[in-house]
Amino acid sequence: MPKSWEFIGGALCLDFINTVHCYGASDPGDDLTTADDLLSWAMAAKVLTPQGVSGMKRRFHSHPAAGRDALGRMKQIRTQLREIFTSSARRPRQEHVRDLNSLLRQQTAVPGIVDEDGNLQLQWHPHSLPTQGIILPILLSAAQIITGGDFARVRECASPTCTFLFLDTSKNHSRRWCDMRMCGNRAKVNQFRERQRRSRSG
Repeated sequence: MPKSWEFIGGALCLDFINTVHCYGASDPGDDLTTADDLLSWAMAAKVLTPQGVSGMKRRFHSHPAAGRDALGRMKQIRTQLREIFTSSARRPRQEHVRDLNSLLRQQTAVPGIVDEDGNLQLQWHPHSLPTQGIILPILLSAAQIITGGDFARVRECASPTCTFLFLDTSKNHSRRWCDMRMCGNRAKVNQFRERQRRSRSG
């Protein structure tokens, strides 16, 4: 059964970071456990077309080590991006900008327009490593947040059991939850139960 992916971060790079549900937990809930998971996410995120996914699947299935290496590299980048966006500063640290620039310089993918079932989409075609077509859009998304003045709007979900990041585009910049339907409602229910418990004990 195919995985169901959540895209609630408001930016591609944040949605990629959010493929881990609770960083730092004994069981962090990593959605990317295989190279096939990575490709499934990339297609759901519209980073890759079904044809591009099929080509990479054939490569990874015939060369399993390449799939494992690609997944490991993507996870390293995911960790680096999370470190950038969870720093307490209002602006990214200089070393984080250097790290992101270094990652961008390593990419050799080029853009191209593809027709996907009648819909024209911009895709990135790698010259060397096949996953560069996935990596580059994620890195560009991070660079756009940093250069577009939105870095200070990146928030972490207020739930103690969720570390999802999101771009707070609310008018007064007061959004607390990654998704009100999930963590927000759960917190309200817990608060209600706690008030009931206190009223009974009081």
